[in-house]
Amino acid sequence: MAKQPPTKRRKKSLLLNAEQYDLVAAAWRHYKSYVGAFDDHDDEEIEEDDEELEEEDIDFDEILEVVDLLSQLDIPKKEKKQKNVLNEDTFASIQSILPIMLSMSYLHIANYSMSEALEQPPEHYFEQSLMYWPENPAANSLLADYLKQTNLGSDM
Repeated sequence: MAKQPPTKRRKKSLLLNAEQYDLVAAAWRHYKSYVGAFDDHDDEEIEEDDEELEEEDIDFDEILEVVDLLSQLDIPKKEKKQKNVLNEDTFASIQSILPIMLSMSYLHIANYSMSEALEQPPEHYFEQSLMYWPENPAANSLLADYLKQTNLGSDM
């Protein structure tokens, strides 16, 4: 019997179909709009007014829209045990940065929910953030600070 050549495993396509591309492009526009709202205010203007950015200046719905759009895609959640070493290969495709973008979006929601009452407590949004990027340094740091604050508050 002749030996069969080994069958090649197909790699998951690194390309997005048109519908996925449109979702990602729309999510990116919303994310840029949300983050860009902070860039529209220079530091001197904020210091002179001695006020934080007004709520109406930052459209929080933009970040909720990012989560809604990206949730329509099959973005894999990562186990904490998985190594997620960031290097040039990490960002080889648009799909490879989607978990990071979704993680950061949930982090923005967690941060917002610490001062505003949302449907879920901040812990829920931190958990979602860390499911997509367990090594997210900002999420881990903000979560640690939040837990310290809540534990100190319960002792008093």
